[in-house]
Amino acid sequence: MANINLRKYEDFVFNHSSRISTADNVIRRMTHLIHGRYKGNYKDFDFVAESIYGALNVLNIYHESIFANRERSRSDPFNRYNKNMLNSSPLYKQVAYSLSIIQNLEVLIEVGINRKFGSKVRYQVVTQIEIIKALCRLVLFYLSNKRMLLSTPLPERKTDPSVIVKKEKEENKTTWIGNRTGKKIKNVEFLKGAKNSQNVTDYVMSQALNPDSACDARDLVRPLPDIRAFGEILYIIKPVAYLLLLKKYGVKSWKPWIISLAMEAVCYASTANSLLNNTLTSLEKQEYKRRALLLKYYFIRKPFFDELIRPTMVKLIDFMQDNFLLKYGTGFIEFNLHNWDNFYYATSGM
Repeated sequence: MANINLRKYEDFVFNHSSRISTADNVIRRMTHLIHGRYKGNYKDFDFVAESIYGALNVLNIYHESIFANRERSRSDPFNRYNKNMLNSSPLYKQVAYSLSIIQNLEVLIEVGINRKFGSKVRYQVVTQIEIIKALCRLVLFYLSNKRMLLSTPLPERKTDPSVIVKKEKEENKTTWIGNRTGKKIKNVEFLKGAKNSQNVTDYVMSQALNPDSACDARDLVRPLPDIRAFGEILYIIKPVAYLLLLKKYGVKSWKPWIISLAMEAVCYASTANSLLNNTLTSLEKQEYKRRALLLKYYFIRKPFFDELIRPTMVKLIDFMQDNFLLKYGTGFIEFNLHNWDNFYYATSGM
């Protein structure tokens, strides 16, 4: 009975994806308005907004898995690889989903702990969260035979579900299923007539394979050699090291900032040979580009931000306050300043 109800819910989500996405976007925008409007009482409204946002993110993990599992295309290497790895072992799947849930709830946990117990306990809890995340990533790293970790270990929605439904209906009209093989095969009528020449071209092009879709799913991210494996492990434990250094030296010290950035440099240096020789797969290149963009968070971390950027931002806010039109934009800047000052995950970048 439970499986039947679950299947009905999955069908409902899939067939009404546009309405669900619209409702999700409206609620998310409302949480942003809550953040921006009630600047005088951050503790209460941050927690309310993050509670709603965190619940939506966790529910979205399940919805995304529904959409991704119904998408059978080989054209997206990211989903092909993640689906393959999730099916490789029950432990990998459990750890992958656990890591994703933690990542979607970490801000809510930090806001709640800060509201209830204060900043000192907040850093202790955040450090524990990062240790758990690092352990999860290390388990995934070794279960994948020392492959590079992607931005998320779960497949993502890449195609509008309405397009998938339309394709399924068209396939049912133009295909038949073999009794022995169980495979869908195009009807001969589909290929007849000049008016169907475009259909033939589209069909042939849809069956054409590029290097990513032709290779085995596990080859989309290859096992790392020792030097790159060392860099990957260093990248995984870097947030924990940074937080432990903050605890020892304090947020005003330059040592945590410099050591963390140096660890980033070592991670990239371990891959320099592969980058220069262009031996990375397309997914690995995408992941390194994503990690390179995350380096921007070092500009809003203490003490770099406080000493080099904050004075300019304060002057900008003062200037905007004196302008009738520009002063309405200061709330957004002040809100970001509040987050960067009070929440680790606003500047973590991982």
